[in-house]
Amino acid sequence: MNAPPALFFAVSFVWIGLVVAFGIWRRLRSGKPIVPRIPGGAAFGEAGCSGSVVGRFPASMMSANRCLLVYVADGRLVVTLVFPLSLMPMRPLKNLDFDVAISAVARVTPVRRFWQDMIHIDFVDTDRPSIDLTIKDEIGLFAALGQTRPAWPGNTRELKKGNARGGWRRIFTRVFLCIWGCGFLYGSSTQIASDLAIRAHGLQTTGTLVEFSGKNGVVRYRVAATEYMLASSFGEGMWVVGQTETVIYDRDNPARATEKALLPLVCLMVLPGFIALIFGIFGTRVITFWTRST
Repeated sequence: MNAPPALFFAVSFVWIGLVVAFGIWRRLRSGKPIVPRIPGGAAFGEAGCSGSVVGRFPASMMSANRCLLVYVADGRLVVTLVFPLSLMPMRPLKNLDFDVAISAVARVTPVRRFWQDMIHIDFVDTDRPSIDLTIKDEIGLFAALGQTRPAWPGNTRELKKGNARGGWRRIFTRVFLCIWGCGFLYGSSTQIASDLAIRAHGLQTTGTLVEFSGKNGVVRYRVAATEYMLASSFGEGMWVVGQTETVIYDRDNPARATEKALLPLVCLMVLPGFIALIFGIFGTRVITFWTRST
């Protein structure tokens, strides 16, 4: 039996593909765009917003953190998850994925929940739960909805005007992503180079999982009547003691070996570092559909 961990990763990708296909079918069936974006000429548009449902359990336990797209266009208020989260079957967040006429909005109120400033939205339809939104350009949203700031005794919070550059927090985040991405790319690239060096002049043999050391397996393989041990990169629950896999060893140094099924996983590990570095350098400009169309 050859490399059950490889089969595990194949099944994982198939499962992800099925979930994405279902998400595309579901949005097409409901008439919603597969890739939500802020239309050109929108009176208001902002990505990376947060939101939560107010007052109804269990929906009130669900929230979306910096993954909402909010815009006002053609007399309608739209709140939806950004792509690719819009494809995920997140039914508990259905009250944060809607498209309603501005006239359906009863009241928009600036509030403070604990330490965070939010915009509280009530709807004319009392069956629709109220929501709280965290956005940068509160003044812009109020203007687009044709709302005036409600005044009542004790309400002293001023509306905020969005900062196009995002301030020092965004700068810090992008610097951190650049550093983390470079470090991750260096580590994964080094591992790929070592793995490929063994494969370039290596020989194949069959290894057997003999035990687990912690959560990772230990594979035993034999070369010229000598037994060697290899620490597997695949953990407990992915295969069981007694199963076999293909091991590639250095012909000049048989103790130096790698698992044949490991290369796709090692190559895949480059992706997080690459994505982090791209976002650190370019920010959300690399995802044009998160921002206002021109």
